[in-house]
This record gives sequence, structure tokens and C-alpha cells, in this order.
Amino acid sequence: MKRALSCLLALLACLLASCSGLGAPGATPTPALSEQEIAQRAVDKLSALNSFHFDLSTDTGGKPAGTGFALVSAKGDVVRPDKLSADIQASVSGFTASLKYVSAGGKHYMTDPISQQWMEVPAQFNTIAVFSPDTGAPQVVKSLQGLKKQGTEAVAGADSYHLAGTAPGDVLQPLLGASAPGPLKADVWTGTSDFLTRKIVLTGAIFQGEPDTTVRTLLLSNFDENVSISAPAVGTRPS
Repeated sequence: MKRALSCLLALLACLLASCSGLGAPGATPTPALSEQEIAQRAVDKLSALNSFHFDLSTDTGGKPAGTGFALVSAKGDVVRPDKLSADIQASVSGFTASLKYVSAGGKHYMTDPISQQWMEVPAQFNTIAVFSPDTGAPQVVKSLQGLKKQGTEAVAGADSYHLAGTAPGDVLQPLLGASAPGPLKADVWTGTSDFLTRKIVLTGAIFQGEPDTTVRTLLLSNFDENVSISAPAVGTRPS
């Protein structure tokens, strides 16, 4: 009896050792995603969002942002399909102006730099274009070339794939109204579990007079939160 019990215990020990070495029965290792697969999942997630918060900033290393009109920063919210509210800083011939911008119902509004009153502006000021599925942040990710994984990093508390590559010089044309003379260095961080893009960094000069080391950083957050944006009354000041 003792001998039989010893054999049984030995057999159980072997089975346990085998299970710990092989993992769950029938399990196969999950193949690593390629750079293109990560980017495509990121594009799909961005294109499906109903709303998000954005924060775009420009670092020229202390040098002028451009010799004419240049967008320096923009921070606000997007509600698809056609609403955007943002606080904007722009450089105009070396001077910095702070503006507010709203796009709603197919119309576009901006505060006058002097009176600070809302005025309706032409369609070419449609900055929401950079966040549309066809011309916006999804297109930035979709247009990236020569992508290489740079490991994973935490961005806004989320483990994220870091992809590095290049972006076409005209990738920010819908937002900035200008194109770089050549490709821009691009870095993208997208969540390893949810594939939400939280950070895009583009390096290179776009406006005339900018240094080649100019860095533009786009941060995305507050995905699919409930955000209300309405058109302002022309001639009034923001509350």
C-alpha cells in the first residue's frame, strides 16, 4: 500500500511539473504584433472615437515659431462629427496672440485678438480637420512610414507601444496651413491593451524660419467622455 501511494505521489509530481512547464493545456504563445498591425489598430480606434481632449504644443528651442502666422499651441475638446472648442496661441510676425476657437454646426468662430469678442470666421479656419478620420490624427498615424518598435513605455499611466518612423511633410497641412519641405521624424505611443493613441511627436521645421529641431507634441486623452460644445453668440465675450 505504501509503495502504491509513493508511486501515485511521484506520478502527481511529474504531472504538476509538466503543467508548470507547458502552461494551460492547448495554449499557444500569442504572436507579437508587427508595427503595421499596431498602427492599423491605432487608426481604427482613433477613427471610432466620439470625443476626446487634445493638447498640441510647439517647442522651437526658444527661437521664433515662424516669420508669418504660426500656430504655437492648441488645447481643447473634439466631439464628432463637427464640433471643436479650443484655446489657441498663435505667433503673428513674432508676436504671440491668445485666441479662443469654436467649430459647431458647420460654422467657425474665433475671438478677436483686440476686442476679445466672438466673430464668425471663414471655413479655412476649420481646425477640426486635423481630427477628422480622413485628414486628422488617424491619418497622421496611417501615413507613418518605416515604423520600428522602440519598446513599451508608460504614457498617462497606460503601458504603450512606442513606434518611431517618418511622416510626410504635409501631414499637418489641415491644421497648420503649411507643409514641411521634407519628411518629419515621427514618434507615436499607443496603448498595448486598448490601442488608443495617447501621444504623437513630430520633429522638423514646417514654417519658414523655424529651426529643424522644432518639436510638435500632440497629446490625446479623455476618450469618449461626455462633452458639450455649442456655437457662441457673435459680438459677445467668452464667459
